[in-house]
Amino acid sequence: MIAAIPDLEVERIAGKCRTISDKARALLKAGYSIGDTARALDRSYQQIRQVVKGDEARMARNADADPASANEAARPIDPAAAIFRLSVDDAGKLILPASLLSVLNVEPGDAVIVEAKDGRMSLSPARLAMAQAQELIGRLLPGAESLSESLLADRRREQARERGNG
Repeated sequence: MIAAIPDLEVERIAGKCRTISDKARALLKAGYSIGDTARALDRSYQQIRQVVKGDEARMARNADADPASANEAARPIDPAAAIFRLSVDDAGKLILPASLLSVLNVEPGDAVIVEAKDGRMSLSPARLAMAQAQELIGRLLPGAESLSESLLADRRREQARERGNG
């Protein structure tokens, strides 16, 4: 079954956006896939993909226009520690070089979690944050029973009762 983005979620994330392209960018930035974004905005996958490709082409042209800053951003300050010097553009965007994405094991389209604390920013793949959260919850909840397995078992019992009564 295809999970849809709830209308309230679309409104919360992209409600202030004026254009379909801006709404698509907002949903994609929030970590939704191109397919989910297309369905939520009632557009084709190709239309949303063109927004992504157009943005990528624009970023590449901007990097070509200012090769000094593009080269500086692509070069790590300390390769052993994976420390990079990056610049924020006029639109407030931070372009991450491919070498940094490789270090983080992040590919285009992947969701990332950004934590800002004490004047510092930490960036990690969403799948890593999810795995850490699941591990923490697993340690905090009593018993070794899987919540998803318990929920599925409850649902199966409920279906069996419904079939018996129906």
